[in-house]
Amino acid sequence: MNRISTTLTLEYLFRSKTRADLIWHLLKHYNKAFGLRELGRIIGKHPNAVLRELHFFKNASLVLVNETPTKHLYKINMSHPFFYEILSLFHKSYGLGGLILHNASIFTNTEYVILTHFYIFSIPKDKYDIDILIVGSPDFEKITNTINSFEAKLNTTIRYSIISSPDFLKRKQSKDPFVLNILENPFVLLLGDFKTVLKTNTAASPIDPALNN
Repeated sequence: MNRISTTLTLEYLFRSKTRADLIWHLLKHYNKAFGLRELGRIIGKHPNAVLRELHFFKNASLVLVNETPTKHLYKINMSHPFFYEILSLFHKSYGLGGLILHNASIFTNTEYVILTHFYIFSIPKDKYDIDILIVGSPDFEKITNTINSFEAKLNTTIRYSIISSPDFLKRKQSKDPFVLNILENPFVLLLGDFKTVLKTNTAASPIDPALNN
């Protein structure tokens, strides 16, 4: 597998690192609003530079602005028709998703790697909820060591599950609650083919639910 720098690709598409850093922060904290100076401190840029990018996002309707008597507060617009596409792009470039794609060679004999809604929306997890679903027959020791290194880099606990491809198909066909809870909510498919990830038979499958919520 050829290694692709998804981070550089994204910064090129968004034309500047400041713009990419800003939208990534707003995506990670999708339910919060931030003041201009606060955003400048967080991403390490002068408020004037941040304001230029915020004007760009506001004009594109990607950012909502709440004007208070003392300051303007900015947050991501989750109702934008491109929200889930952008969310997916950034999770393939930064954070856990970026780390996985930058180390994709570790995931040999893997059919799918799915970043679940629990991770991408920072949803509190119950006992059996996970951040990553890995489908296939990868090297368990390599996966464990790799995810341990990701935990150290991100300073967080990563919960994951590995199931075989036949078991994954069987669970989809039987409408297993564990699998359905992942596939029926927005997710980011890091590795694998969307034409098959949702299939339970040979019929045509829907598009990525992360792009169609």
